[in-house]
Amino acid sequence: MVDKTDEEMAGLVDTLDLPIEATTTFGKWQAELEEELGMRYSDRLAERTWTGVEVLYEKLPEAGISYGRAEMKWGYQGTYRSTDFALTGVKAGQFMSFETVKGLLGGK
Repeated sequence: MVDKTDEEMAGLVDTLDLPIEATTTFGKWQAELEEELGMRYSDRLAERTWTGVEVLYEKLPEAGISYGRAEMKWGYQGTYRSTDFALTGVKAGQFMSFETVKGLLGGK
């Protein structure tokens, strides 16, 4: 699980049922994560999901991208949409590919 990209970790963070207050500090994140998962988790998982928090709540909005989950027949699918044409080059409201999002965030 920890070998996922930062963007994929942001998607994972979105699936957790944690209050927004849990994202204010790393310590609060660790405590809420432990309570949510109901088990001991590795420090690496906490660090990687914290990176997901930063991507979801800081980097995506700054890049003009919103993340959402759409319910499909097979379950949920993460979706990215442009919120600002000037930042993304994609019409606002349009879905964006994962590769486009990674490119805009400086990923490979």
